[in-house]
Amino acid sequence: MKKKIMSRWMAAVLSGTIVLTAGCGKKEEPAQPAKTEAPAKESKTEGGEEKSGTIRFAIYTDTARDLVAQAQAELYMEKNPGVKVEIVSVPFANYYTQLGQGLAAGSAWDVFMINGASFAELGKTGQLMDLTDEIASRGMNMEEYVVDPMNSSYQGRTYVLPYELNTSAILYNKDMFDAAGVEYPSPDWTWEDFQETAGKLTNPEKNEFGCYIRLGQPDINSFVYQAGGNMFNEDLTKISFDTPEVKKALNYTTDLVTKYGYAPSPEQLPANIAPFMTNKIAMASAMCFEVLTVEAAEFNWGIAPWPKDVNQGGSYWTQGMAVYNGTKNKDLALDYIFFLAGEEAQNVMAEAGGAAPSLLKVAQGDKYLDANAPDGMKYFVDEFVEGRAVAEPFTAKWGAIWGSATSVVQTELSLVRTGKESLEDAIAKMGADSQKLLDEIS
Repeated sequence: MKKKIMSRWMAAVLSGTIVLTAGCGKKEEPAQPAKTEAPAKESKTEGGEEKSGTIRFAIYTDTARDLVAQAQAELYMEKNPGVKVEIVSVPFANYYTQLGQGLAAGSAWDVFMINGASFAELGKTGQLMDLTDEIASRGMNMEEYVVDPMNSSYQGRTYVLPYELNTSAILYNKDMFDAAGVEYPSPDWTWEDFQETAGKLTNPEKNEFGCYIRLGQPDINSFVYQAGGNMFNEDLTKISFDTPEVKKALNYTTDLVTKYGYAPSPEQLPANIAPFMTNKIAMASAMCFEVLTVEAAEFNWGIAPWPKDVNQGGSYWTQGMAVYNGTKNKDLALDYIFFLAGEEAQNVMAEAGGAAPSLLKVAQGDKYLDANAPDGMKYFVDEFVEGRAVAEPFTAKWGAIWGSATSVVQTELSLVRTGKESLEDAIAKMGADSQKLLDEIS
């Protein structure tokens, strides 16, 4: 794919039909809702009262997600003219700080996105509304959704509804493959194929690399899964990087950088641009929600499945939605969160073509996997549906272990890839430091 093809509603959004405002900084500033000319029709609660009021739905700032959330809000407000839905879009770096401040002050957003790492902390605090009985009374069949218990349930009760499915796959630069006379990746390719292909597409004279391996998730977790390993025990209380399978994955990904030079080291990465977008990287992993950004690339590209070792597949995680237990608009917040999980709102997400909807029949349907989708878009969904995916190991200490450039894993592997530390020493340090963090969880 080379040219971005937008759905009709998305094109309308970008032309100014829908207006977005974003929250940022340390203090929560609620976004203002878009002005909507609602149709003259009544919308009533089950008790017969007209629905009215204002609710805030908070999301992580992302161009595609912002547009989806606002379009969903517009649809809801059309059907419920007495309701205003404010989309609060906050950069991820500030999001959970603002959420924590709101929870502490008793003024948290009514409905908000939440990931597994944060649910691991908040699920047991009583600050999230228990949705178990509502799910049953509304007849919602959770088996029709991608449901990650690590991001939804605590002691047998459900506090989070599914919203997005974020899966991973491999992007490849068709122009680079064509110029080198290399065949495109096959659905059943292996680690050996991946390495051989990367070698054929590496050209030091042109500063071109056959692949790019991220320091953190999803790459490391994906390659460990492919090698047949797992860094964590079942309840995520113990971690080890010193098993044969984990060491095999770390050796493989490290060698691509330091031994063969098929992938760039941290010092060779461009500043302020995603490596794949430079037209100098032949293959790189991506999450499905990153596809819309890649559609701006000035080269032809496609999507391939992860290569296989013992297993084939890669990391996935879910983004859920929770209701603040202290909301002053309980009935409206519940109505809206179940609307967002419903087929109509999930179809809005599908038409955007970014993150996969959590409702599987929508994720597997024509609206998400249509003729305008990039080549191989189906691999994102197939990976999960066919059981070829591993959940990101979210714990209350996920961020410190995995989630940023200063986290344990990324810091140590960066030192390895720049020749400042041996992989053996890094494995020992990652294990000790990560276990210490896990032991701090009460």
